[in-house]
Amino acid sequence: MKILVFGKCTLPHSSQIYTGMYRLKNQQIFDLKYIPSEKAQKYISIEKEVIDQLPGVLALINSDLVFFDLLDSPKIENQVLNEVDFYLKRSYRKSGYESQKILPLGLNFEVYNNYPYWFETYRYLSLNYSPKKALKTNLSVISDSLGITFVPRIGSFECKEKNAATNNKILFMARTWDPLEPGANLTAAEQEDRYKINCERAALITRLKAEFGRNFVGGFAQTAHSNKEFSEQVIPDNNLSRKKNYLNLVKSIPICVATTGLHGSIGWKMAEYVALGRAIVSEENTILVPYGFEERKNYLEFNNNSTCIEKIVELTQDKDLKSKMMENNSQYYKDFLIPEKLIANAFIQIAAHANQLQ
Repeated sequence: MKILVFGKCTLPHSSQIYTGMYRLKNQQIFDLKYIPSEKAQKYISIEKEVIDQLPGVLALINSDLVFFDLLDSPKIENQVLNEVDFYLKRSYRKSGYESQKILPLGLNFEVYNNYPYWFETYRYLSLNYSPKKALKTNLSVISDSLGITFVPRIGSFECKEKNAATNNKILFMARTWDPLEPGANLTAAEQEDRYKINCERAALITRLKAEFGRNFVGGFAQTAHSNKEFSEQVIPDNNLSRKKNYLNLVKSIPICVATTGLHGSIGWKMAEYVALGRAIVSEENTILVPYGFEERKNYLEFNNNSTCIEKIVELTQDKDLKSKMMENNSQYYKDFLIPEKLIANAFIQIAAHANQLQ
C-alpha cells in the first residue's frame, strides 16, 4: 500500500493521524511520502491554497483520495467531499449522513510517536515557533519538538497504576471557553454555546465537590477568564492542569467524568480516559464512536447533574462493573484507538465500503 500525505494540517488534533501513519510505515505496512501542498497538483486537482486551509489531513491511499476531517463540529466540508473518494469524520453524528463516502473516524486526542521524527518536528515547530514570541517560549517549543521536554507520546498512555482501581476517587478537570475571546470572531450562536458549556461545567464541579468531598479531584484550569468568571470552581493548584501532571493524575484515579465539548463534540479527555483504562461517566452526546463503543460497556451516560452523581455512585458501589469497564476501555484502546490501529481500521472501513460501492 502506498500513501501520499499532502501539506501539513495546522490543527493540533491531527497529531494522532500523523503518528498512526508513521508507526504503520515503521512496521512496513505501507510506503509513506509527504508531499508539500505546492507540489500536490501533480497528483490531485485540489489547489495549494485549499489544502493549506483544510481542517484535517488529506491523503492519497493507493488510488483513493481520503480526507480525515478533525473538526469538533459534525458539519461536513462539502467542497472537499465533492473532491475526495472517502471522508473520515471525527465528529460523526449518530443520525448519519446521506453520502456513502462519509465514514466515522473515532475518538481523538493529542499523541505523538515515542521518538520524534523529522516531519513531526518540522510540523510542531511550524505550528508553535514564532520569532514574535519570547526567547524563553521559543526555547520551550524547540525542546518539546525534539523530545527533550514533555509532550504526550504513546508511552505516556502505556503505564497505568495497578492500584488505581482500588480507590473511589473521582476526577473532572476542564477548561472554560471565553465567549468574547479576542480575535475569535465568534457568532452569537457560538458565544452562547461557550457560555452554556462554561455554566454547565461550573455547576457540575460545584455539585461534585458537595457530594464527594475529598474523593473529588478537579475544577477549572486557571486562566484569566476562569479566574474572573468562575473563581469558586478553579483548581487551587494549577500545576495539576499541566499535561504531564494531568495524565499522571488520570492514571491514579479510576472514575473520570467527561462532558460535551464545543459544537456537541466529544472532548479529547474521553479518548485519554479510554487510553488509560478508566471507568467513565459521560454526558449524553450525539456523536457516534465506532467499533462497539457502548453505554454500560465503556461508559455510563448522564443527562443532568443528578444523574451524573447517581452513575458515579453506581460505579463506587459496583466494583465488578468498575473493573470490567476499565478492562474494556484498555482493550478498546489496544484494538481501535492507539494511533496505528485508528488508521488501520480506517483503511479496513474504506476497503469494505469501496467494495459495496462497486
